[in-house]
Amino acid sequence: MRYGGLFAGLADRIDPASVVTDGLPDDYEGWLRHLFLASISKPFAPHHHEALRWAWDIGPERPRPLLLILPRGGGKSTLTELIAVALGAKGIRRYCVYCSATQTMADDRLAEVALHLESSAVSTYFPQMGTRRLGKFGDTKGWNRQRLVTAGGFTVDALGFEGKSIRGLKREGHRPDLIVVDDADTRHDSVEVTRKKMATLTESILPLGAPNAAVLGVQNLMIPDGIFGLLASGRSTALATRHIIGPIPAIRELKTTTWRRGEEIPRDVIDGAEVDMTPYRGTNTGEVNRTIITHGAPAWVGQDIAACQEEIDLVGLPAFLREQQHEVDEVEGALWKRDMILRAGAAPDLVRIVIGVDPASHHDDVGIVAVGIDFAGDLYVLEDATCRARLGVGYWGHKVCEVYERLEADLVAAEINFGGAMVEQTIRVGEGAVHVPVKMVSASRGKHIRAEPAVMAYVKGRVFHVGVFPALEAQMTRWVPGSGISPGNLDAFVWAMTELLNEEEIPERIVRAGPFPG
Repeated sequence: MRYGGLFAGLADRIDPASVVTDGLPDDYEGWLRHLFLASISKPFAPHHHEALRWAWDIGPERPRPLLLILPRGGGKSTLTELIAVALGAKGIRRYCVYCSATQTMADDRLAEVALHLESSAVSTYFPQMGTRRLGKFGDTKGWNRQRLVTAGGFTVDALGFEGKSIRGLKREGHRPDLIVVDDADTRHDSVEVTRKKMATLTESILPLGAPNAAVLGVQNLMIPDGIFGLLASGRSTALATRHIIGPIPAIRELKTTTWRRGEEIPRDVIDGAEVDMTPYRGTNTGEVNRTIITHGAPAWVGQDIAACQEEIDLVGLPAFLREQQHEVDEVEGALWKRDMILRAGAAPDLVRIVIGVDPASHHDDVGIVAVGIDFAGDLYVLEDATCRARLGVGYWGHKVCEVYERLEADLVAAEINFGGAMVEQTIRVGEGAVHVPVKMVSASRGKHIRAEPAVMAYVKGRVFHVGVFPALEAQMTRWVPGSGISPGNLDAFVWAMTELLNEEEIPERIVRAGPFPG
């Protein structure tokens, strides 16, 4: 067939001799898989489908800008590359500008586009797309590291935000009608660097587009105040009609645990896990503690639990949370900022350890957080053992006792407001642990007021996290006083910190000699 399906109504923009669509499916999924099977061997996720429907609906008019905020490894760059090639092959767009944080990054993206254009399938169905444009002497015309020009005239330029002059960029009188922004932010961009990049985007790149220019942006949230952070949060008025897909994390509702060196995973962790724990049964015979995924649902089958676990093993949990989970945002008005959180590989000798407990009365979790203090008055967050309330009071009562005994703690500080004597009784009888000292504490003041001493301790650089505590740290940097019900991890943490900071003097004894490994 000719000009059916995808190409209906486009005959005035496509050279009939350059298109052979016999056998090419009409739908976007079939079309892409037919041409680029090696690049899209996994099924599309819902967010991939949404982006592709946007691309396939593009006509001669300017579409609504689309921003994709996907995890690293989530297929985001491949998706944008194939969209660009498809729009060129369909004759919908003829001049694409690919923009990245640096010229080198943009050049690398262009090289991937070139590989797609020169594939055998593209050359078969779209000969003028899969062939380089030649000059009158047979030399390749306009096909280099920073520009691709096909025989049919489809052009792709690579531009870095810090690269060559952008103003007035044209190709044979045509202005770009497709602008792709792929990875505009980098990990260590300062506020000033972002300001300059945003100025380049809004004052140079976007204005250079044709009246019908389609804008497609893709990035993971590497930093809270980068270009994509500003656009996603609504703090930038650029691209005012934008549609945002995401942020999509690699694993939804991610929960992890620490598999300690030389120790077995506790039975309750295995029983409570909602992913396959078979590979981790037994003793950790490795040289270091290991973070393992115990709960979560992959957003895409191409980035499943096993793949994410391999990534955590490779780069560590903090990098995974930033790159794959977008754990970078700080809510305005939150009590803590991420740069206030200091880390220690291990805790020194501690003179007192308190376990804060917040029973689940108004949320789904029972908060269980252990904090210790040393001779100098510095505090160390040792463990977040928060568990699901649905596991029952016997389960979390045993969990509190297990953490208490393992850390050789001094006290359990539990909120009495919800549960009263039941909370104390549950902890005391857990596994017969009637020796566990429990102090019932009452929330007579708002948590904002109770948390102020803890916040000041962070401001003074007196608090260190021994390891990474994703849920707790997310709550610290996102919960805003007065915003509603507060989460259990944070409540338990505040109880433990309050108990230690209210001590008039440090006890003259060592509870347990460090170091306490993270």
